[in-house]
Amino acid sequence: MTTASKKTSARAPSLRDVLDGITPPHDAWGLPRANGLGATPAIEAHLGCGFPDVVLTTDEPRTDTEAAESLEKRYPHGTIPSVMPRWAVPRLYRLRAGRVEPAAALSDERPLALDQAEVAQLLLHGNSLSLWLLEAALGAAPVLDAVVGYMASNDAEPWIHGAGARPVVRGLGRVLLRVPSAVRAAHVGALEKLFEKLFTDKPSRAAKALDVVLHGRAGVERSGNGFNGSLFLAEYAWAGDDPAWVIEGVRARLAKLRPADREIFDPQVVVAGGAPLIEAFRDSQEKFQVVFRKSMTAYATLFR
Repeated sequence: MTTASKKTSARAPSLRDVLDGITPPHDAWGLPRANGLGATPAIEAHLGCGFPDVVLTTDEPRTDTEAAESLEKRYPHGTIPSVMPRWAVPRLYRLRAGRVEPAAALSDERPLALDQAEVAQLLLHGNSLSLWLLEAALGAAPVLDAVVGYMASNDAEPWIHGAGARPVVRGLGRVLLRVPSAVRAAHVGALEKLFEKLFTDKPSRAAKALDVVLHGRAGVERSGNGFNGSLFLAEYAWAGDDPAWVIEGVRARLAKLRPADREIFDPQVVVAGGAPLIEAFRDSQEKFQVVFRKSMTAYATLFR
C-alpha cells in the first residue's frame, strides 16, 4: 500500500457517512420527517428528528491511551457534539456539569440518573447539551417524563428564572421530536398548561422559550431572539408551520448579513423553510464567519 493510499484509508468519515450509519428512531413511532430534503432515508429521519440538536451515539471503542485531557480537547467547552461514542456520554455530562475534575472524567464509571434534584440543577444551571446528553444516556421518553413532570409540578420554583431554563426548555422542543406521537402529545399538553400559567405581561425566559417551542411562527414573532428588530436566523427553525414566512425572513436576513454579525447556520432552518433555502445558504457562506464555514459545508451535504 502506498503512502497516499494509507492517508486516504485513515481519513475520518464524512458527517453524511456517519449519520447514514446510525439507525434513527423507529419509523413506526410516527416521527416527523424533513419534507423529503434529506440526502438519504436515514439522514431524512435524523433531520426530521431535530439533527443537529441531539447527541447521537456510536460504538467507537475507548482506547487505553486516552488521557482525561483528551475529553476536553475532543469536545471543547461551548461546542455541542452531535455525534460521540457512547462511553463518553456520562463522562462529558459530569465534566460539563462540574461534577468531576478533568483528570477524573475518564475513570468515572457511574451511570447517569435523573432524580428531582438533578432536574432542578439542570434547569438552574444546565443547558441544551446537558439535556441531550441525558437523553443519549437514558432515552428521550424518560428524560421528558422527568423534566416536564418536574416543571409542571414546580411552576412557582426558582428554576423559572434560572440560567438553564431557556436553553433546557428549547432543548426539550427537539427531544419532543424523538418520542412516539402519543407521548409527544401528552407532554405538549402539559407544557401548554405550564405556558398559560407562566406567560404574563413580563414573561420569564422560561415562558418565552415555551412560546417559541410550542407555537410556531406566532411564538417566534412574540418571543424569538433578535437584534435591532431582526430575528436571528436560527429562530426561524421553530416556525415550520409557515414555510413561506421562513423563506421570506431568511432571505431578507441573508441579504443584509455580514460575517461580523456572528450568525450560525442551523440545518433546522432549512427543514422549516424547505428546498428553496438549500441554495440560499450554499450561496451565502462567505457572509458567515470563517469558523462556521466548515460545519456549513458538512451540513450542506445532508440535503438533496
